[in-house]
Amino acid sequence: MDVAFGFFAFCMMIYISTAMVTKKDLRRMLGTQRDGRAPALRSMLAERKGSTCTLILTGSALTFPGLRATGVLRDLDDEWVLLECPQKKGPAQLKAVRIDLVSGIEE
Repeated sequence: MDVAFGFFAFCMMIYISTAMVTKKDLRRMLGTQRDGRAPALRSMLAERKGSTCTLILTGSALTFPGLRATGVLRDLDDEWVLLECPQKKGPAQLKAVRIDLVSGIEE
């Protein structure tokens, strides 16, 4: 009985590990949806480099309450945007945001 249960558990573990969708599969499925707006968004961000803007974020962004990030756009690359966000007390903080989380830009 113990051998049968062990064999069944082993077979279920193999099935679950092969049938589950991985992050790589999800990125491949979502890649076609992101590519349509990403080049236009990157060009808009590149134009605003060095100026103060507000990024409207989608999804859950734990470091930005209210799903908006306001600050000076310091740098950007293919996947990330670097913002210098002012604080009420103390120096400004540098925060990195994935471009995939940005849905819009406000001046």
